[in-house]
Formats: sequence, structure tokens, C-alpha cells
Amino acid sequence: MIKRKYINRIRKFLISLLLPVFILVIWELFFRFEVFPRTQLAPPSMVFPVISELIIEEAIIPFSFSSLRRLILGVLVGMVFGIFSGSIAARFKKVEILINPTIAFFAPIPVVVWIPFAILIFGVGEYFQISLVSLATFLLVHMYTFSATSSVRNEYSGIADIYGLSFLKRLRFLYLPRVLPEVLTALRVAVIIGWIVLFLVEFGSEIPSESGLAFFIKYQQSLGRIEDAFAGLILLALLAYLLDLLFISIRGRIDKRLLRTTRAF
Repeated sequence: MIKRKYINRIRKFLISLLLPVFILVIWELFFRFEVFPRTQLAPPSMVFPVISELIIEEAIIPFSFSSLRRLILGVLVGMVFGIFSGSIAARFKKVEILINPTIAFFAPIPVVVWIPFAILIFGVGEYFQISLVSLATFLLVHMYTFSATSSVRNEYSGIADIYGLSFLKRLRFLYLPRVLPEVLTALRVAVIIGWIVLFLVEFGSEIPSESGLAFFIKYQQSLGRIEDAFAGLILLALLAYLLDLLFISIRGRIDKRLLRTTRAF
């Protein structure tokens, strides 16, 4: 049984590699047959040695940490404010009437539209980039938290009152198992959007000391090092993918614990 389980995992992994390998082959062929000008495209046979070189020489590490720091700080700040505002709005009707229409009005506006306003407030430094990620995270987390918390209150508040559950028991057995998965879903989406926002603002940065992976890509491109630019792009995608896998793993562990808590209740 266990052996079959591992065989199935290996089979799924190999199947998942088919499309990336196909893309790499087509990419290499496009270069060999000059479908695009060679000044605009570098083949995998040139890009992957550059990737290993950048990692071994640690030339890409500072740029990677710079982007990760901004992303994590932005998501954390937005998460705290989003959970707080969403919970308060779901708990108090007057707060919901006060803030939800305004948030619903601003939520559909793309985050990049706020770039000029963020520059006016924070300048073009670190806080400017973090603030945009925080804004995107806040809007998502607020809406998910409010929706999940309101649903729990509407469905289970009467039962909780009948059984005389304390605030801590309501939080542990009712709210956390149902609200936390929604918040984690919002955070995962916020991380994806955060990478997009960071790429846009870093790509437009002209200050090397405050650069990130997107700035590295732009800088190498301006020097005509197309293979280095593509290497940076692949590393950016790989970093985002690994972070998403980590998030999925953490989400799975939390879901299992919440399920045990719900069954115990």
C-alpha cells in the first residue's frame, strides 16, 4: 500500500514535468531557428548555466532577499489590518455600514493605480513598495474575513447561545475552523498579487540600493545580457512557486489541526 502510494506520487510528478519540458524544447528551438531576434531571446542551454553561476557566486541572493522582505512585510501588515477590520465589521453592524461600502468601492481598482499616491506619501523607497503589497493584502483579507465571520455568526450564534459557550470556546470551535481557512485563501491570493505588484514597482526602480529581482532583470537587460535577464526571470518564478508550495504545505497542516478541533467539539 505504501509502495503504491509513492509510485503514484512519482507518476504524478513525472506527468507534471511534461509541459515544462515541452516548453523548454520549444523555447530552445525558437532560438535555434531564430524565430525571434537573438538580441531578444536567450535559450535554456545558455540560461540555466547562468542560473547556477548566479546562485553559486551569490550574485542573485541580495536581490532575492530584498524582494522577499518587501513581500513578507507587506503581506503581514495587510493581514493584521484586514483581519482586524473584517472581524470588527462583522461583529458591529454600524462599523459594517461605515467602512464596507468604501472598501467595496476601492477594492476593484487595480493596485498599480495607487502608485502615484503611494509615492506622494512614502516617496520612492522601501515603504512605498511595501505599502502597495499591504494595500492589496488588506482589501482581500478584509473581504474574506468579513464574509466568513458573518457567515459563522448567522449560522451558529443561536446554537452557541443555547449551549452557553464562552467567548474562548466560540473562538476555538466555531470561528477559527471556519474563518481561518478563508483568511489563508485570501493570503495565498494576496501573495500572488504581491509578486505582480513588486515586479512592477521594482522594474521601474532606478535606485540600485533599493532594488529587487525585477530591478536585476531590468538592469541586465539594459546591459544586453539577455541570458542573465532570463535567468533572473526564471529565478523569480521559481521563488514564487516555492513560496506557494510552502504556503500550501502550511495550509494543509493547519486544516488537519482545525479538523481535529472541530471533531473534538
